[in-house]
Amino acid sequence: TEGSPMLTELVALLSGLKVYITKLSQKGIQECREICGGFGYSAYNRFGEFFSNNDVYLSKDGDNNVIIQQVGKFLIDNFIDLKGGKTNQFGSLYFLKAEEPHIHSGKNHDSPFSQSKYDIKKAFEFRVNYLINETLTRMQKMRIKASLQEAWTQINVHILKGACYAFIELYILNSFRQS
Repeated sequence: TEGSPMLTELVALLSGLKVYITKLSQKGIQECREICGGFGYSAYNRFGEFFSNNDVYLSKDGDNNVIIQQVGKFLIDNFIDLKGGKTNQFGSLYFLKAEEPHIHSGKNHDSPFSQSKYDIKKAFEFRVNYLINETLTRMQKMRIKASLQEAWTQINVHILKGACYAFIELYILNSFRQS
């Protein structure tokens, strides 16, 4: 049903995955083309054809720049709810914490950057929390000078997009770890 938590989470995840996968495939094709040097631009290897065929997916079924904003709104809304005392209702946001994350210096066993087999997962979780927190902090500072819409636009381009990519990368990591 419309508005159900399961549907909301599914839309956010699929939107994020669409953006992530299309950007990654475009970047991969371009990198292959560049590795081949001058031959990368030859019609014989068909990189140009692959690039053109793939390019359409960056805007098909919704432009990636617009779709990533849906993911950002999902993250921000749930982070604000969490800070307001509500409980998390989404499995993909299990890691979200209301308190501000702190970067530890030196060797600290509580740091997500210590040396164990769970470090990469903790580091990814930390990165998403940090970027979401940073987004809200900057938005609050910008709202003093600008409207909510201006603040959203400015922040979305610079920081929130990074939080969205970090969230999707964490989701992919967790999916691989479960299988």
